[in-house]
Amino acid sequence: MKPENRNRIIQGLSILVLIWSIFDIFVHVRADMVEPLRVTGNIVAIAAALIALLGVAKSVAPKILGGAAAAVFLLNAVHSFQHGWGIAMLAFVGITILLLLLMGQMCAKQAIFQSGDSEAKIYHRWWMALLAAVVGTAIVAVLG
Repeated sequence: MKPENRNRIIQGLSILVLIWSIFDIFVHVRADMVEPLRVTGNIVAIAAALIALLGVAKSVAPKILGGAAAAVFLLNAVHSFQHGWGIAMLAFVGITILLLLLMGQMCAKQAIFQSGDSEAKIYHRWWMALLAAVVGTAIVAVLG
């Protein structure tokens, strides 16, 4: 895949995370169920997406995005443990984690190919992000 395509994919995923997280916050406000841990997870996702979108800290972007996915998981796991869960919550959490992990993978692949390596690791494949998001969402459900 060409570097320009990777940049477009990263930008597209960043915009999608921004829209998705803002929509999630809007749903919370509209339903009069502003849950601080869930909203904080959305703010973390928004911050990470902005870092990727603006190209700030490109060398550590994969780590920031992976850390953001972990933070979203942990914040929602604590919320689920305290208050239980719903199907809609799991969908929002799972999709947010998946998008953050996919962005992190694309940023990592871009760094790998720019360094001259021609092969990405197995954990840079898209289905690994999907697997991690499904497992993370399942853990959030079990904790609730």
